[in-house]
Amino acid sequence: MKINKIILTILILSIVTLVFSGCGGGNPVTPPISEPELEPIETIIPNTTKVVEEETIQEIASVTEDQSTIVFKKSTPQLEELAPGDIIAMGVTENTPEGLLRKVKNITKGAKDSSEIIVETEFVTLEEAVEQGEFNFDIPLQIKNIKEPVSGIEGVKLITDKSKLKDSSHEFNYEINLIAYDGDGNPNT
Repeated sequence: MKINKIILTILILSIVTLVFSGCGGGNPVTPPISEPELEPIETIIPNTTKVVEEETIQEIASVTEDQSTIVFKKSTPQLEELAPGDIIAMGVTENTPEGLLRKVKNITKGAKDSSEIIVETEFVTLEEAVEQGEFNFDIPLQIKNIKEPVSGIEGVKLITDKSKLKDSSHEFNYEINLIAYDGDGNPNT
């Protein structure tokens, strides 16, 4: 009987030792995916792209809803240098709640004692405003923010594996892997 207890004790200790040694953290079965570190791309802004200065922003009298016309109360040194073909960029302000990126079509002096400046603009693409650059952002998309799902766009795919989502009942993820602009036709540059 005593021998059976010794054998049973040795057997239990052996099993416990095997279980704990087999569960030791070690390397994960699937190693984490590490993206290669790329050197940041130098940002190149053409001379025709102008960021509207605070002094000029303060002189805005009105902006049409479609942003095609901007009326300034009076001129500023920056407005004096502005020419048709220039691109103006402005952040979020009282008059531009979503910011502004437009190409100048025409600049005229208004009728009110000729101090008013009227700038007519047209749509411009980001590629026209920025010669070279990059940006990244990470915003959790939630169901309440979605008007309609994106599908069928090359480089954009909905991740449907719910195990990859934090809270699958409230969030979803898109994997976006696309080149917005490739001037030289080589996706590696």
